[in-house]
Amino acid sequence: MRGEQLARQWRILMYLGNSQLGKRLSQIAEEVECSERNVRRDLVALEEAGFGVYREKLGQSTVWKSTEAFRSNPPIPLTPMEIIAILLAETELRGSPDDFIAESFSEVTRKILKSRPPAFREQMELLQEKFYGGASSRKQTGRPGHDLYELVGSAISNNQKVAVSYKNASGEKTTGRRLAPLHIWVANNSRYLVAFCYEKEQVRTFHMKRFQKVEVLPEKFENQWTFDMQKHAEETFGVFHAKPERIDIWFDPILRSYVEDHPLHSSQTVKDSESGLLVRIKVGINESLVSRIMGFGSLARVLAPDRLAFLVMEKHRSACETYNTPIPAAAQSLPLIFE
Repeated sequence: MRGEQLARQWRILMYLGNSQLGKRLSQIAEEVECSERNVRRDLVALEEAGFGVYREKLGQSTVWKSTEAFRSNPPIPLTPMEIIAILLAETELRGSPDDFIAESFSEVTRKILKSRPPAFREQMELLQEKFYGGASSRKQTGRPGHDLYELVGSAISNNQKVAVSYKNASGEKTTGRRLAPLHIWVANNSRYLVAFCYEKEQVRTFHMKRFQKVEVLPEKFENQWTFDMQKHAEETFGVFHAKPERIDIWFDPILRSYVEDHPLHSSQTVKDSESGLLVRIKVGINESLVSRIMGFGSLARVLAPDRLAFLVMEKHRSACETYNTPIPAAAQSLPLIFE
């Protein structure tokens, strides 16, 4: 697997970096517990990629060495607490959807632990086992492969157009759709591609798990679109963008701790009002925002703008009309206790 190959190549670099005289192929193979054939391939790949690895003839033998520049570059010093933080983060990422980040993170932790004494590794691994990784229960179906992200990332770096086969949320399929990829956006525990769509002639957002095929085209593009990804993300509720506007929402005081600990949006401000809390945000109105407000039921009320208030009201009315059974008194409310 690619992850194992990268880890092995890292171990080879570290092994050669600790040797001034160089190492024979058989010694390297023994160190990384791999066949000489695979090690030779790794060494050639590292050499061609410019990692400061080269071979030198010594009598009847050939040894592999790393350049002085590489050996003089010390590893990044990490304290035990910093390593613990990295390990716990990696544990939390395990099993997350579209986990190309989690996969890369796992390689980082493997490299860190490999460079430490066995007793330290055992202690850290025990800590990981005792840390509850909530991410492991998340849905794992329909994840794109790691290669897809590398492909799209390469196209973004090189300003190359891509042609994609894509299935939207309604199940409609398009093939050969030409895009100018601009950003990979991590939001709502998923990965999205922000790209200029030549068919729609505007910047659009695509859920990457819906890509069925991606082809990098030889044709390049000039990034002529004035697009600030950070500003776009800050103005967006959920993923899909709309023109931001000021939104005022009243909340029941019982939700104070929840609202303060779980802000609706990064622009949120909270003020006391006579009968509760006034929460103000500045985002675009979309389906995600309406659904989020509806989730608070009668404990939240949109004060402005009226258009959003009517949308929420109509959604509640439609939801009530789907039920024709009287609601028992015991089911009309739930206790809200926040520790």
